[in-house]
Amino acid sequence: MTQDSPIITSTMTASREWKHRRATGAPSEEHELPQPGWYRVRLVKGGVWAPIRFWIVEHRFRDSGALAADTEYHGVLTGERLDPVEVFRTWERHGLMAQAIEPSEYAFLSARADHAKAYTPNSPHADPRQRTDWFASPTPF
Repeated sequence: MTQDSPIITSTMTASREWKHRRATGAPSEEHELPQPGWYRVRLVKGGVWAPIRFWIVEHRFRDSGALAADTEYHGVLTGERLDPVEVFRTWERHGLMAQAIEPSEYAFLSARADHAKAYTPNSPHADPRQRTDWFASPTPF
Protein backbone atom coordinates (compact mmCIF):
# COMPACT_ATOMS: atom_id res chain seq x y z
CA MET A 1 0.00 0.00 0.00
CA THR A 2 1.33 3.44 -0.85
CA GLN A 3 1.78 6.15 1.66
CA ASP A 4 -1.22 8.20 0.47
CA SER A 5 -3.66 5.33 -0.03
CA PRO A 6 -7.09 6.11 1.44
CA ILE A 7 -8.76 4.04 4.12
CA ILE A 8 -12.50 3.84 4.62
CA THR A 9 -14.05 4.51 8.00
CA SER A 10 -17.74 4.22 8.77
CA THR A 11 -19.70 5.83 11.57
CA MET A 12 -22.72 3.78 12.57
CA THR A 13 -23.96 5.32 15.79
CA ALA A 14 -24.76 8.88 16.73
CA SER A 15 -22.39 10.60 19.11
CA ARG A 16 -23.36 10.92 22.75
CA GLU A 17 -22.89 14.68 22.61
CA TRP A 18 -25.37 15.00 19.76
CA LYS A 19 -27.91 12.80 21.59
CA HIS A 20 -27.48 14.93 24.73
CA ARG A 21 -27.98 18.20 22.81
CA ARG A 22 -31.03 16.70 21.12
CA ALA A 23 -32.51 15.49 24.43
CA THR A 24 -31.99 18.86 26.10
CA GLY A 25 -33.25 20.84 23.09
CA ALA A 26 -30.01 22.81 22.76
CA PRO A 27 -29.50 24.33 19.31
CA SER A 28 -26.88 22.71 17.10
CA GLU A 29 -25.30 23.37 13.74
CA GLU A 30 -25.30 19.62 13.07
CA HIS A 31 -29.08 19.31 12.89
CA GLU A 32 -29.00 20.15 9.18
CA LEU A 33 -26.89 17.09 8.31
CA PRO A 34 -28.16 13.53 8.73
CA GLN A 35 -26.86 12.09 11.98
CA PRO A 36 -25.80 8.45 11.90
CA GLY A 37 -27.86 6.00 13.91
CA TRP A 38 -31.08 4.00 14.09
CA TYR A 39 -34.42 5.80 14.29
CA ARG A 40 -38.15 5.30 14.10
CA VAL A 41 -40.37 7.88 12.47
CA ARG A 42 -43.97 8.35 11.43
CA LEU A 43 -43.90 9.27 7.76
CA VAL A 44 -47.50 10.54 7.71
CA LYS A 45 -49.96 11.75 10.31
CA GLY A 46 -51.71 8.76 11.83
CA GLY A 47 -49.20 6.36 10.31
CA VAL A 48 -47.28 3.53 11.90
CA TRP A 49 -43.65 3.65 13.05
CA ALA A 50 -41.20 3.12 10.20
CA PRO A 51 -37.57 2.07 10.80
CA ILE A 52 -34.89 4.29 9.30
CA ARG A 53 -31.11 4.10 9.55
CA PHE A 54 -28.45 6.60 8.52
CA TRP A 55 -24.70 6.13 8.30
CA ILE A 56 -21.74 8.07 6.96
CA VAL A 57 -18.75 6.76 5.00
CA GLU A 58 -15.62 8.87 4.92
CA HIS A 59 -12.61 8.07 2.74
CA ARG A 60 -9.49 9.33 4.54
CA PHE A 61 -5.77 9.16 3.92
CA ARG A 62 -4.08 6.81 6.35
CA ASP A 63 -1.15 9.11 7.18
CA SER A 64 -2.65 12.58 7.34
CA GLY A 65 -6.25 11.78 8.20
CA ALA A 66 -7.45 14.27 5.57
CA LEU A 67 -10.53 13.45 3.52
CA ALA A 68 -9.62 11.70 0.27
CA ALA A 69 -13.11 12.12 -1.23
CA ASP A 70 -16.46 13.64 -0.39
CA THR A 71 -18.32 12.31 2.62
CA GLU A 72 -21.01 9.84 1.58
CA TYR A 73 -24.39 9.80 3.35
CA HIS A 74 -26.36 6.55 3.23
CA GLY A 75 -29.78 5.56 4.50
CA VAL A 76 -32.26 2.69 4.60
CA LEU A 77 -35.99 3.30 5.08
CA THR A 78 -38.12 0.18 5.74
CA GLY A 79 -35.60 -2.02 3.96
CA GLU A 80 -35.15 0.19 0.88
CA ARG A 81 -31.84 1.96 0.18
CA LEU A 82 -32.15 5.72 -0.19
CA ASP A 83 -30.11 7.63 -2.74
CA PRO A 84 -28.00 10.49 -1.28
CA VAL A 85 -30.50 13.17 -2.28
CA GLU A 86 -33.33 11.22 -0.66
CA VAL A 87 -31.25 10.83 2.53
CA PHE A 88 -31.09 14.61 2.91
CA ARG A 89 -34.75 15.05 1.92
CA THR A 90 -35.87 12.45 4.47
CA TRP A 91 -33.70 13.95 7.22
CA GLU A 92 -35.02 17.42 6.43
CA ARG A 93 -38.65 16.28 6.66
CA HIS A 94 -38.48 13.77 9.48
CA GLY A 95 -35.07 13.97 11.16
CA LEU A 96 -36.01 16.29 14.00
CA MET A 97 -39.14 14.25 14.74
CA ALA A 98 -37.38 10.89 14.55
CA GLN A 99 -36.82 9.02 17.78
CA ALA A 100 -33.45 7.36 18.30
CA ILE A 101 -33.85 3.63 18.96
CA GLU A 102 -31.65 0.61 19.67
CA PRO A 103 -30.49 -1.63 16.80
CA SER A 104 -32.67 -4.45 18.17
CA GLU A 105 -35.82 -2.32 17.84
CA TYR A 106 -34.74 -1.31 14.35
CA ALA A 107 -34.41 -5.01 13.46
CA PHE A 108 -37.87 -5.73 14.92
CA LEU A 109 -39.54 -2.90 12.98
CA SER A 110 -37.77 -3.95 9.77
CA ALA A 111 -38.82 -7.59 10.22
CA ARG A 112 -42.41 -6.55 10.92
CA ALA A 113 -42.47 -4.42 7.75
CA ASP A 114 -41.00 -7.28 5.67
CA HIS A 115 -43.54 -9.72 7.08
CA ALA A 116 -46.41 -7.33 6.38
CA LYS A 117 -45.26 -6.80 2.77
CA ALA A 118 -45.10 -10.55 2.19
CA TYR A 119 -48.20 -11.79 4.02
CA THR A 120 -50.58 -8.89 4.74
CA PRO A 121 -50.16 -6.28 1.99
CA ASN A 122 -53.23 -4.35 3.21
CA SER A 123 -51.70 -3.92 6.66
CA PRO A 124 -50.54 -0.42 7.65
CA HIS A 125 -47.06 -1.85 8.31
CA ALA A 126 -46.74 -2.96 4.67
CA ASP A 127 -46.65 0.67 3.45
CA PRO A 128 -45.86 3.18 6.22
CA ARG A 129 -46.04 6.05 3.71
CA GLN A 130 -49.84 5.70 3.58
CA ARG A 131 -52.10 7.14 6.23
CA THR A 132 -53.62 4.41 8.38
CA ASP A 133 -57.35 3.88 8.27
CA TRP A 134 -57.83 2.00 11.53
CA PHE A 135 -61.43 1.11 10.65
CA ALA A 136 -60.42 -0.66 7.42
CA SER A 137 -57.13 -2.22 8.58
CA PRO A 138 -57.01 -5.70 10.13
CA THR A 139 -57.09 -5.95 13.90
CA PRO A 140 -53.61 -5.94 15.45
CA PHE A 141 -54.31 -8.94 17.72
